[in-house]
Amino acid sequence: SMSQNADELFQQLITDCIFPKVQVSIIEQIIEMIESHSKMSRQYGEESLTIEQRKRCSSWLLHLLHVTDPDNESLLDQISSALASLSGWGGRSVRTWKIDDNIHITIKEISDVDGDLGYRTWGSALQLSKRIASKDISLEGHDVLELGSGTGLCGLVAAAAGARSVVMTDYLESLVRLANENIKENQLDQIAHAVQLDWRDVTTNSMPTHIGRHFDRIIGSDIVYEVFHAMHVPIVASVFLEKSPDAQFITMLPSRSTHTKDAALFQEQMLAKGFYKAEEIIIDGWEEEKSAKMRLTRWKWT
Repeated sequence: SMSQNADELFQQLITDCIFPKVQVSIIEQIIEMIESHSKMSRQYGEESLTIEQRKRCSSWLLHLLHVTDPDNESLLDQISSALASLSGWGGRSVRTWKIDDNIHITIKEISDVDGDLGYRTWGSALQLSKRIASKDISLEGHDVLELGSGTGLCGLVAAAAGARSVVMTDYLESLVRLANENIKENQLDQIAHAVQLDWRDVTTNSMPTHIGRHFDRIIGSDIVYEVFHAMHVPIVASVFLEKSPDAQFITMLPSRSTHTKDAALFQEQMLAKGFYKAEEIIIDGWEEEKSAKMRLTRWKWT
């Protein structure tokens, strides 16, 4: 098999799980191929390796770990790195959220190794989604804008629950790509799409042209955890929410003891922008393995 090139050996590995016995330079090339397939899956969301093929690659890499000379640190590092990217640690995971009997949403997430907080689906998003599905928050027939959509759970549930249109927004381009993949994955691309939105581009007298319209419902979960958010979210809501007595901005925010100042500032800025609380309820939520109170607020124009 010495004469075979790395490409052929890689194909053999993923089809027949034949462990190539070859010199180190070829082993390194095969490991690079495995890594690049994993990276491609992360960037573009198309799984370039099937689950079976990933398992075969993992088996081979584990085998290599056992037989590689302990002094060959660079090869051991390469093997470990390829295993990590295959196993989804620093990669993707796919979860199906059963929101209620009718609405099941499949979400690709990216672990924190790859990105910031937005790449995971958080407790407040799940709480808001459940209320949208149960029609406690009725979005049926409405035009919905989601702020800080992250992986897109709330916007997808809104689309599945009968919203007329849904525009999901986030600041990070890679998250917008991820949300658009999740929209396609759930076959909701007739109703929903995701676009990039930097809150700093929204000022009291300017609306970003690529969105360029008003909405009668705006939703956001866990979007205020810094002073920056507390100052900007009220501006964004005031620019995009249509000026009608029925229009609503619905927020689901965890009550974190570390963020009481941000929450108070947010409230103050919302009132200053001409909103009032039409309804507010405190919900027992679940946040990163510990119980947390969530605050669901419906804001309307005064």
